[in-house]
Amino acid sequence: LGIPNACSTCHSEQSVDWAVEHAENWYGEKLAEMPQRQRARAISKAYAYDPAALPELLALAEKADIPAWQATYAGLIANYMPNVEAEAYLRSLLDDESPLVRVRATSGLAMIDSDDALIQKLGDESRSVRIAASRGLASRNQDVTDPRVAKEWADYLGFNSDRPQSLLMLANKAARESRPEEVADRVERAIALDARNPDMYHQCAILLSSAGLYKDARKTLFNGWELAPEDSRFPYSLGLLAAETGDLQSAVGYLEETVAMAPDFYRAWYNLSLAYQKLNRPEDAQRAMQKARGE
Repeated sequence: LGIPNACSTCHSEQSVDWAVEHAENWYGEKLAEMPQRQRARAISKAYAYDPAALPELLALAEKADIPAWQATYAGLIANYMPNVEAEAYLRSLLDDESPLVRVRATSGLAMIDSDDALIQKLGDESRSVRIAASRGLASRNQDVTDPRVAKEWADYLGFNSDRPQSLLMLANKAARESRPEEVADRVERAIALDARNPDMYHQCAILLSSAGLYKDARKTLFNGWELAPEDSRFPYSLGLLAAETGDLQSAVGYLEETVAMAPDFYRAWYNLSLAYQKLNRPEDAQRAMQKARGE
């Protein structure tokens, strides 16, 4: 895996592969079969989102008896959702003795349409689990219906309002409740806390657009695009924003730039086809739709 260790630290003139080879010569099969090595390889694959890691993680998780490792596996397995085996495993952890494990299981199930699990965990004895369930519902624009837990969630967001993601959740809530001035304020503060992160600008632009603040959303997208000029999401989002405000000519321009940057961006081709149709350009629309289908 190329990870430095005690051997390679001393033998700095040698490669990590050299250290691995010598360790295997000394310890033989015993080293190769150690659970630590299996775990390291599975986790390395999981961080690379390798599909082959899922069965390995599930096998390791079934044998784990330390809550910290169970929670680690649950968090990594959640990255493979939606998946039947992953979902079944996470559901089996919802009533685990460890709140650390229940938090990871609840957060993982929030990635799919699993309102039943989230609503159930709003009544968990652990505040951390209740917060995880509340976050999952909020991420799907759903309210926390239990008054006590709703206050707990609001207090949590307020206490953590010096963190960008908490500010974005507060902005999203304000947008849903038609409070655009508060949306703009929360977004501005979130960007100030993470001003070098292009993803922050993209997320904030979506929130501004949802609140009807189209001019601010457009400016925010341009600022993010300046930080990441090769990121095709920015012209794509500018194209969608232009279409939403009725400026189809600009929408076509941005979407054409998007597919020039990312020819396999099929959703961009699809939206470009729709824009062509509205501009009465049927041949271009047909060509773009073929691209959207991967033809």
